[in-house]
Parts: sequence; structure tokens; C-alpha cells
Amino acid sequence: SVAAAGQSARDANRQRTLALAETIGAVAFEGPLAILIDDVHWMDPASLQIVRGLVGRLSGSRILLVTAARPGRDTLIAADDTERVDLEPLSEEQIAALIRSIGRADEVWLAAAVPHFARTTAGSPLLVLEAVQLALDRGTLELVNRCWRCLDVMRLIVDLTNANTMASRLHRLGPAATRVMRVLARAGLPLT
Repeated sequence: SVAAAGQSARDANRQRTLALAETIGAVAFEGPLAILIDDVHWMDPASLQIVRGLVGRLSGSRILLVTAARPGRDTLIAADDTERVDLEPLSEEQIAALIRSIGRADEVWLAAAVPHFARTTAGSPLLVLEAVQLALDRGTLELVNRCWRCLDVMRLIVDLTNANTMASRLHRLGPAATRVMRVLARAGLPLT
């Protein structure tokens, strides 16, 4: 245990980067290592700087670094051997495959409902799952023994047509979480 040195924020970030690089390098020395970082668009500038610093120090190691971020913000974490993959919205076929991956589905109702899932969610995987959850909550879909049941396809389609999946998700929050969401919305930026 050592008392912290009086460092500037820049020096502290440099020390963190070096410590993480040493630790990750030691683990990767034992065998290949994959590091997966999601939602990079929510990273604060200091954390983003550390990850970018790690990339430069770990180049050539047996490390696979995968980051995921929404477009529109300077979140690219790159090295010489970086491969960028832009993900397109899910197609109707991919939406059907996502629903089938959760449970077996009768192809008749699925074929009728998938275009409405696609229209409601714009192909966003998160929103597809939210729309499925909304249908489960409303009882228009049931999942029993990994099998989907849809008793009223027309009601499901009407629900999907009128659905606001994110609003529905917010309504499921408890009072404390709702207050936090309101504060975040008013602030207009991520908070620590």
C-alpha cells in the first residue's frame, strides 16, 4: 500500500494505461486473449484515451480487441491492423432468424408479423427484442418450452403497428429508475 503521488490527471491516465498494458500483456503471454468492449460511445474521454493508448502498446500481441459503438461520435479505436465492420439494420430474414433463435415458431404467424417487426424497429436488434418483450407483456405472444405461440396474429400486428418499444421499456421502470432517467434526459449527456 502506497500513498498516491500528486499526479496530474494526464500523468494518472498514463500510469493507468501502462499498468493495464502490463497486466493484459502478461495474460496474453500465457495464451491468446480476446477483449470485448461494448458501448464505446458512452465512454468518458479519459477512458477512451486509455483504451486508445492500450491499442498502441499491445500491437503485435496475441490479443483480439473488439469494440462496438454507435455511429456519429469519434469513437474509433484503431491500429494499423484494424478492421472496421459497419453493421446494417437487420433484414426481415434476420429478424425472423432472431425470433427463431429464442424459440420454435409457426411460420404462418411469423411470416405475417415479421414485416411489422421490421417497420416498428427499423431493424435494430435491441428494438426487435424490446418489441418481442412488449408482445410477451401484452400476451400477444407466449413462449412455452422454447416454442412461440401466437393466438391472435391480427392483434399482434396491431400491437406492433402502434408500438413504441422504447416508451414501453421506460414505463416498466420502477419509480427510482424513472427519476434517474428523467435526470439523465434533462442533463442531455451521460453522467458518472
